[in-house]
Amino acid sequence: MLNRTWLAAAGVACCLTAVPAAWAQRPYIGFAYPAGGQQGTTFQVKLGGQGMDGVDEVLISGTGVKAKVLEYFRPIGPQEMTLLGEQLRDLRRDAKKAPDMMQMDMMMGGGQANKAASTGTNTPTGRLIARIEKRMAEYVQRPASAAIAAIAIVEVSVAPDASLGERELRVATPRGISKMI
Repeated sequence: MLNRTWLAAAGVACCLTAVPAAWAQRPYIGFAYPAGGQQGTTFQVKLGGQGMDGVDEVLISGTGVKAKVLEYFRPIGPQEMTLLGEQLRDLRRDAKKAPDMMQMDMMMGGGQANKAASTGTNTPTGRLIARIEKRMAEYVQRPASAAIAAIAIVEVSVAPDASLGERELRVATPRGISKMI
């Protein structure tokens, strides 16, 4: 009986040591740029940090300031960049083979509104191509520091009557809430 209990305890200990360190890591914010804003404005802030996978909420102290996550870019490696490049090449090739209906409408004398659509960004394939191109343009093979390699783009709205002064900013992920910045 004692041997079974010890064996079970050893098995649980082995399982716990096998949990990746990233899952135990609390989110961390290394920088926020810009670091402030004016009353009555809405602007985007770039947050750099680590452990921010699944970021879904931004918490700001005080009243009159609200924020929401627009995009999150996790750090990716060279192999993933190669795969993105291959996917982009295939998508562009397929888009050339089968013209979109928007482009057909443009050729048939569509209006001014369809000229913007002829770029292809109004189609699912065009939006995917644009996202991949943006991601590849922002890729840095070796960031200055792993502590700021993950990027979250946050939209901040400051009410016209928001009180002046410093605020605490935190992000929430499934693994917890970051320390203040």
